[in-house]
Amino acid sequence: MSNEDEQKKDRSKISLRIGDVQIEFEGTSDNIRKLMDKDLVNFTKGLEATKKEMPPLTEHAPRVTAKTQEVAPKISQVASSEKTVPPPQPSKPSITTKPPVKESRFFSKGKKPEKTGKKRFGWKPVAIALVLICIVLSAGLVAAFAVYLPMIDDLESQVAERDSTISSLNSQVTSANAQLYLLQTNLDESENTIFNLQEQNGVLSSQIDYYLNIIAMNVTGYFFVEEPLIGQNASEYTVIFQEIFEYAGYVAVSVESTSVTTYVELLWSYSPVTYNHNVTVGGSGVAYFPVLPGPIEIRIGNTDVYTGDLLNATVTAGYCY
Repeated sequence: MSNEDEQKKDRSKISLRIGDVQIEFEGTSDNIRKLMDKDLVNFTKGLEATKKEMPPLTEHAPRVTAKTQEVAPKISQVASSEKTVPPPQPSKPSITTKPPVKESRFFSKGKKPEKTGKKRFGWKPVAIALVLICIVLSAGLVAAFAVYLPMIDDLESQVAERDSTISSLNSQVTSANAQLYLLQTNLDESENTIFNLQEQNGVLSSQIDYYLNIIAMNVTGYFFVEEPLIGQNASEYTVIFQEIFEYAGYVAVSVESTSVTTYVELLWSYSPVTYNHNVTVGGSGVAYFPVLPGPIEIRIGNTDVYTGDLLNATVTAGYCY
């Protein structure tokens, strides 16, 4: 730091009141000390004499303020650091009169003012420091923006790309779910179809077995069992069964009768064939008849000539085809 800056930092300002006069000293500490040690008494006496000659002060009287002249050594701009600075000349105080105010006297006549131990700092260094801090912070902020803005843009583009991918995947999932639902529906329908076909297959298998048994004439059944026949007259017959056959086969008729002339007669017609045949079974017997598809008729009769006797019989008729 230059000598001029050091002297500016060492400048002080002291204000004191002597009687009704306000005195202010401003300068370096050495100049103020010399003024107060040597010239203050003479200055005070001259000031009192001047006060006697002056007219009385009014409320609007001008204010006289004593200020020391700023004396600062001038330093050449090219002076080297080895040259010494000559001591500054003592400054003469300026006198300012002020209306009388009741205040306590800070300094008595001939008393030296106390030297302040604190140095005053101007606002310019603080402002410069604040400006430098703001510049540094601004530079850091700009650098941060310069570094992180591209990263933010890149991250935003990545997020947008991820969102697009997620949206596409969600669409694919929705489509896959729809396909899965359709496939599940088709599967259910196929399972129902399989179940129905299995049922139909079972029915058809049963029908096949049935028709195979018909072909082999293994199907049997009864038209009636132990059907009673009561009070038949001599030389008469009774029709006990009429039906239309769908398949070829044979018919068996079993008779238990009270007449030895009992017979069984069977008639059927299968264009252009007409069949009519009877078998005598007597008091007990079984008669068998071949049949073709078509209408058939079974009769039970007798050939008795004595009309006083009545025929009683029990008949069982069955078929096989």
